Amino acid sequence: MASEYYLDGVPLDDPAGRWFVTSETTLPTLGAPRNVSTAVPWRSGVLPQAPLTVDPLQVTVKVVVQDSGRGREGLDANYWALMRMVRRVGSLITMQHRPPGGTAKQTLVRLSNSVEPVFYYAENMIEVTLVFEGVEGVWWDERETTVGLNNLSTLMGSAMPITRCLIDVETPTGAVVIRDVPSGGVLSWSGTVPKNVYHMVIDVYAYRVVLTDDWWKTTGTDASGGLSQPPGGWALTPDAQGRFSVTTSGAPGNVRFRCRRAY
Repeated sequence: MASEYYLDGVPLDDPAGRWFVTSETTLPTLGAPRNVSTAVPWRSGVLPQAPLTVDPLQVTVKVVVQDSGRGREGLDANYWALMRMVRRVGSLITMQHRPPGGTAKQTLVRLSNSVEPVFYYAENMIEVTLVFEGVEGVWWDERETTVGLNNLSTLMGSAMPITRCLIDVETPTGAVVIRDVPSGGVLSWSGTVPKNVYHMVIDVYAYRVVLTDDWWKTTGTDASGGLSQPPGGWALTPDAQGRFSVTTSGAPGNVRFRCRRAY
């Protein structure tokens, strides 16, 4: 498992050798689907409601701290250096998972357990178990991908709906509709488009729309008031085979998506 996990781009296996990740470190545990069960009197079972979200994920990492050849003083200094790295207060940590030969992913985490160090007197080492909670519930590609309606297949491999997405609509009309076919989710915008506007940039996650004059430009006229999305927000959703399908209206030019695959 060496060097598979990084925190804000820094390897959890310390490059200076002050501590190392052990083989007891686990692969990420994915959060359970968040099911809603509604019982109806005089009716068997519950209403057929598909889960729309998932619980936080979890990563358990075991680390052994060494003394760097400086005895107990060095061990103590290295232990607190590790704690500074993982016990953040006031900010979340971006954890990267980079398995050799696999897809590099990232997610926002926070330490969720109390740290109970085990001291090995004879070896002058400390072992700790660190449990990180992935607050978003999903992993994301480290790199963004830009695709159009004709090459959505580039997003294949995503295992979860993609909710963090920018959409650029070229030459928009006063009524734009973007439909995610697998989920049936509809994103729409209505309003007045000034003559000098050639692009509409929609930040799906932030519920923000900007009317502007160039690709991906996020400065311009705020037109967020005309935006409508499903409860919980719109998403690019893979079907059971991992394929994506989107239809549009009111967008005679190109429609492009800038996003990260989700897992």
